[in-house]
Amino acid sequence: MFDTSSIPDDDVVSAVTATLEGNGSKEDPASNAPDLNIYVATPDSETAIVAGDYDNIATTAQATAVAYADLPALDGGEATLTFNATGRAGIDKVANTVLGWRGANYDVAAVAPTWGSLQETLWTAYFVDATGTTKDPVLVITHGVPIV
Repeated sequence: MFDTSSIPDDDVVSAVTATLEGNGSKEDPASNAPDLNIYVATPDSETAIVAGDYDNIATTAQATAVAYADLPALDGGEATLTFNATGRAGIDKVANTVLGWRGANYDVAAVAPTWGSLQETLWTAYFVDATGTTKDPVLVITHGVPIV
């Protein structure tokens, strides 16, 4: 969730990137290679996490997916996603822009990955609950007055 209310209503959003910092956990023993993308989220609350929030992430991609091979394996490595036209248009200039990260090729597509006994595929990143703010997700928005 990002407070984007300071963007003037008349401004045009021309570019958006979102960056997550990996925390060093990356495993894929079954070679599933899940990708990562950003989607609009509609949580039940903007101040607390509840079980129903998992189902409240949309399926329309807001950015270009990052391939699993391009996700950093080291603590501090960054994954940056560049928003598409849908994502740029979805920046809320009045309130918070609420986003969630999902895998498009399995989670969003509702396709089961290859199963392996005692195997897990994962990539983990820092979120806002990490100590301090240096590892928080970052949303960079380029905007300005429309050219006429």
